[in-house]
Amino acid sequence: MIANFSYPIVFQLTSPFMNLAFNQQIVNSGIYLLRNSGCSIGLTTRSTTDNIPQADGSILHHRFLTGTQMTLAIQMWEEPGDNRPACDTILQEMLDDLLGSFRSLLNAGDNEGRISWDVYGGGGDRILDDLRLLTYPTVSLDDSGVTEVTVTIDTQYPYALDLTQVVTNVTGTTPVTNAGNADFWPVWKVNASGGSITTFTLLNVTTGLQIQYDSSQPGASAITAGNYAEIDTFKGTIFLNGSGADLSAGIVELNSDDFPLVPGVNSITLTGANANADALVNNAWA
Repeated sequence: MIANFSYPIVFQLTSPFMNLAFNQQIVNSGIYLLRNSGCSIGLTTRSTTDNIPQADGSILHHRFLTGTQMTLAIQMWEEPGDNRPACDTILQEMLDDLLGSFRSLLNAGDNEGRISWDVYGGGGDRILDDLRLLTYPTVSLDDSGVTEVTVTIDTQYPYALDLTQVVTNVTGTTPVTNAGNADFWPVWKVNASGGSITTFTLLNVTTGLQIQYDSSQPGASAITAGNYAEIDTFKGTIFLNGSGADLSAGIVELNSDDFPLVPGVNSITLTGANANADALVNNAWA
């Protein structure tokens, strides 16, 4: 996941206000250059430790990771490498666009905020998705006349993702691959084809974890032909056709876990009359 912030690696920011490119010349304007030593990306460990009573040592409890944070140090220049910092009208326009873009991420909704960057070795772009503004941008001017904006953005996800999503259809037992190096929580679309679905089970044979659905539970309903149940395993939600009725009453809680895909090939088994599933996967990176 570690990003190389140096020029000429191009970063693309998507925000509700506007989209911006870093380390890439703006037509009829300047260039936002990322100062490599001022940029960082990472996450932290959530841990609880208790002392062993009346003895040396510690009791280590199950540990978790936070979401991912990215700090950017953005300098404004007229052209890269020509020792001409942006000033006057160009500088003001660049600042207005930059500050407006990051401010609009404060409480951005799903799929409204994203930053992507190139990966060496032809691996395609990687992204931090569903961004929010964590620390408000600060503007400074150094002795050489370079204006710099420092800002921190974050995402709920404990990984970076491949920009390209891979969809794998699951019928019976099917291999579903997470080609990254971190666990990934996928979205499943369980499709009702040829008739209604009253029960289904998605089992990750590789890890032994499963999601079980039973429409006979109180408040639950069958998934009728031509529709699908969308399961977002990171958020722990299940909705009809993605944005319709809440189907969570049908989840058999005692037998279900919103399981991730571990790095490598995961063997997935789907059982249930009239059911097939699409696994929506973006490779996840530590």
